Amino acid sequence: MPQATETKAQLIETMRNWRERWEDALFAIGEDCMLCPGVAGEWSARDIVAHAAAYERWLMEWLEASSRGASARPSPLDDADPQRRDRAAHQLTRSFPLDLVLGDSWLTWERLLVAVERLPEQDLLDSSRAPEFVRHRWGAGTPLAEAVASMTYEHYRDHLPALQAAANDTPCPELVEEPCAC
Repeated sequence: MPQATETKAQLIETMRNWRERWEDALFAIGEDCMLCPGVAGEWSARDIVAHAAAYERWLMEWLEASSRGASARPSPLDDADPQRRDRAAHQLTRSFPLDLVLGDSWLTWERLLVAVERLPEQDLLDSSRAPEFVRHRWGAGTPLAEAVASMTYEHYRDHLPALQAAANDTPCPELVEEPCAC
């Protein structure tokens, strides 16, 4: 979690640094191996990217809605149970082609970064100014910066070991019906 003294500039720098590590790992896996299962349980690298992007999109939609004084549209990611949230996100994205998942991930990241950059520093750091969705999801006394960290670089940190291991595995695991292209 971010330190209470973390500044907006430090938060954004940390977000960018971890995103660069994330993208480096994806590049190392290569598009040919992104669909191979077994990176994290049955999930492929594509599944992990879609999963992370779904959570970033959820946060971005809440930030954008909050900036208008509104609530985000209902989402399966509003569920309090993390396993149900993950299953719901996977069900929503599992049929998406790789190029759509990668493009959505990049676009969602860029929109989220812009939304964070537009926020006043006090809105990020002062827990009394945190939007209602932060208090509901993370608890009272949680600054928005912690929610941003949780949905971005802490999420990357959780999944990077599996992606980095997949990047180092050659050849990638075989699919049920046909082998991977790498």
